[in-house]
Amino acid sequence: MVDGDFNLIFMNNRFYELLDVKKEDLSPGTPLKKLYQINAERGEYGPGDVRKQVSERMDHAKQIKIDQFVRVRPNGTAIEVSSNQTEGGEFVTTYTDFTDQIRAENDARNARARLVDLISVMDEAFVYFDSSDRLLLCNDMYREYYPKSADLFEPGITFEEIIREGVKRGDYTIPDDAEEEAWI
Repeated sequence: MVDGDFNLIFMNNRFYELLDVKKEDLSPGTPLKKLYQINAERGEYGPGDVRKQVSERMDHAKQIKIDQFVRVRPNGTAIEVSSNQTEGGEFVTTYTDFTDQIRAENDARNARARLVDLISVMDEAFVYFDSSDRLLLCNDMYREYYPKSADLFEPGITFEEIIREGVKRGDYTIPDDAEEEAWI
């Protein structure tokens, strides 16, 4: 918690652990500027002029009403920083370790990219719909099977939309003894 004069007034033990700062360096009453100084000097904000980095962060702090962002520390720890100004002019900031969540999201993105790459080189047509019958992905071989409708095969389109438009475009042949709507 930071008071209206931008002095630190309360920090819990997790704050010190997560930001890797010593209690004696940032005790209650210490100007917020000192935290920014420590972080800038050890490269937390990337390369650049330390005084400028501290000044920019102090200017930003003076504008805070509500703020939220994720910052990745040089050690790889991803921290979500959320700040809210109180009615008395102070602001409360929470720091949450998001490292595992960020890694899991990156792993999922990488796994999906590998899956899409593998599907794209399959010799067979492949299409995948979710439980709401919305297309999630398909490969080029599938598009080749239905060339008149291939432009429709984008994530989110429903199976029914594909079939209805495919019938109009002539990608599907409805048997002579079938009623069109019933076939669809």
